[in-house]
Amino acid sequence: MKKLVSLYLLVIITFTSCTHIHTPKIKKNTKSHLLHRAKQLDINAIEKLNQIYLFPKTKEGFEFFKILYKDILQSSNPSKILAFAKIYKDHYNMFINGKEKYVKLLERAYKLGEKDAFDKIVNFYLDNSFYKKQSQLLKEVLKSQDLYKISTLYKALTLHYSFKKQKELESLMIEKNLPLGAYPEYKKLSKIFYDENKKEQTEKLLEVILNSNDYKLIEKVSSLVMFSANSHEKFLNKLIQLDKRDINIYLRLANTYNKLYKDNKTKQIEILKKASLLDSYEATTRLIKIYLGDRKYINEYSSFKQQILKLNESKRALANFLYRYIDKQRGINLLKGLAQKGNAKAMIDLATLNRKNSGYYNPQEIKTINKWQNFILKSEKPYLRSLLRKKLQTNYGLKEEYSTLLRELEEKESSENNIYTLRDLKYKYVYKNKELSDAYMQKAMKLGDTRSTLDMAAREYYTKDVERVKKGIAIYEELAKKGELTAIKTLAEFYITPSFRSKKLIHLKDPKKAAKYYEKLFQAGDTEVISELVYLYLCGGKCYQKGKPFDEKRAQFFIEKLIEQKDKKEVDYIAWKYYKGSHFKKDIQKAIYLYEEIGKMGYPIYYGRIGHIYFQDLKDNKKALEYFRYGSEKGSMEAKSWIGYFYYKGIEVEKNINKAQEYFKQSQEIPYSIFQLANIFKNKKQYKDAIKYYKKILSLPENPYKKQSEKELKILQKEKKQ
Repeated sequence: MKKLVSLYLLVIITFTSCTHIHTPKIKKNTKSHLLHRAKQLDINAIEKLNQIYLFPKTKEGFEFFKILYKDILQSSNPSKILAFAKIYKDHYNMFINGKEKYVKLLERAYKLGEKDAFDKIVNFYLDNSFYKKQSQLLKEVLKSQDLYKISTLYKALTLHYSFKKQKELESLMIEKNLPLGAYPEYKKLSKIFYDENKKEQTEKLLEVILNSNDYKLIEKVSSLVMFSANSHEKFLNKLIQLDKRDINIYLRLANTYNKLYKDNKTKQIEILKKASLLDSYEATTRLIKIYLGDRKYINEYSSFKQQILKLNESKRALANFLYRYIDKQRGINLLKGLAQKGNAKAMIDLATLNRKNSGYYNPQEIKTINKWQNFILKSEKPYLRSLLRKKLQTNYGLKEEYSTLLRELEEKESSENNIYTLRDLKYKYVYKNKELSDAYMQKAMKLGDTRSTLDMAAREYYTKDVERVKKGIAIYEELAKKGELTAIKTLAEFYITPSFRSKKLIHLKDPKKAAKYYEKLFQAGDTEVISELVYLYLCGGKCYQKGKPFDEKRAQFFIEKLIEQKDKKEVDYIAWKYYKGSHFKKDIQKAIYLYEEIGKMGYPIYYGRIGHIYFQDLKDNKKALEYFRYGSEKGSMEAKSWIGYFYYKGIEVEKNINKAQEYFKQSQEIPYSIFQLANIFKNKKQYKDAIKYYKKILSLPENPYKKQSEKELKILQKEKKQ
């Protein structure tokens, strides 16, 4: 360490010293002036209100943003809407239905021509695992036939490994001659990357992706190859070629160079220097350590230092390095210069200089610390207090040293009605001081914070204590009055099965109330609740429970909605219940109607199913044959098999074994058809073909014709030997 310090001392260069402390010369962005401009939808003013005055984290900012949102949503300027959406995204959980409101902003921006907005919608759903929204979006995109949407969604789904969902989009893109890029190669790569036997194939796929010049795709794969230093180096260099401003990529490449070239720092220095000159604090700190760790870099360091003195964050990194290792006063002087020009982080650094540094004590330094702390505490710029509190809270040494200051900052921000600070404090004290934690939570709730209110409701609701569950329900009820969809959904589910929380709550079961809440969700655009409403109206609750139908007419309305949406799965399930009379009142005609609607969706197998109902249940062979013929024309194997059966038995048609054989051959996916083909060939004494089809039956999974086929096969093989 002595050698290192002595080496550092060799490079000390005199800086202009500062003997007096002045308050920084920050540009005058008064709150009232910014508010006036923001009301006119000046996006720069809105951004400054967010950065300097922490809008909408404070109560004042929160209320202002609620009004501002409506005006922005009506704007005809898509770039302005998108810029506001960027701020709103970081705070949407403060607001009632903030998630949905954020998406509305993006939808509005896209409608006005901002294509990036759709990309953000897609990634928002994918990054937050909103699976139902993803499926809904996929249906909408396929229906829209919008080429940009198809391509964007395809790429995003591929990058998020949603290969099943992107399959239909890929087919559509091929049909419309849209370029797939290197995404099919990425799909293959993700499946074989960890297979040691497919290294050669992997390398070829990597090469294709690298040459695609698709930044997002290359960035994704760069993470995949991060443990292969050589490949990682190639991909990171490619990313820098495509975007020379992404500091994070430079830092990642420096880490890779450190692994590849431990004894040769040249490449690492080169890449860190580029990042430093882009004004990177971290890159500069790392580079200075390398420079001052070896005498041969002294001249290079001196030249580099002159360059970064013209910058901001890189200069701050130099200042802090000087303060910690070389010359405290020179480091402080540099920080003061930056602070005077408005560098907030430099102000925070000056307010948190280490007073207990190895017994070091300097009255002038203590004076500097105290003055900057007082300046921040009294500043009209709340973001300074927030920055200082966060630094103290996340640094154990500083937290201990400045514990009194930290508490003062917490109380100051709490008194300023900073909702995000109240949230932080709720979590900070949840185990240390539950009463204090609850007080912060209650205050955030009173200020209107939806996230805190939902947290409190959930805390009470998800317990076995009946009284606490009731308290949780009361909070959800209040949120529901404001239209909060999460609360509405929770209440709908509760009033169907309140005993799920506790058997003592069974008396609160209220299907009609549940229906009211589900109807609200439907009105808000939630199509996932349609099937719930069908079962609720027809079963009086969950269909596995004992209940009575209370609005069959409304149920039919929602069944039609499922048909409109082409929700084959749910319509099939409802049709089956009508057919079986399971939970619903048995109604074969309704089952037939629903199966016919599914057939129209493009599933011809259901025409065969209708024919089966007419044949087996309604004993109407003529009608059955009509549906079997129609289903056969549409490609239904099941219908073809039934027509074969009708010819085989002579039902509604003249018996004709050859025609039966023809239809059975066309429907060889159906085990019955295979079995009857075997029987026909046996009866025609074409034993070779008969054996082939009996064996085919045996190769299939469990089916009712297996035992008989085994028996017939043994007889035929025995006869063949004789």
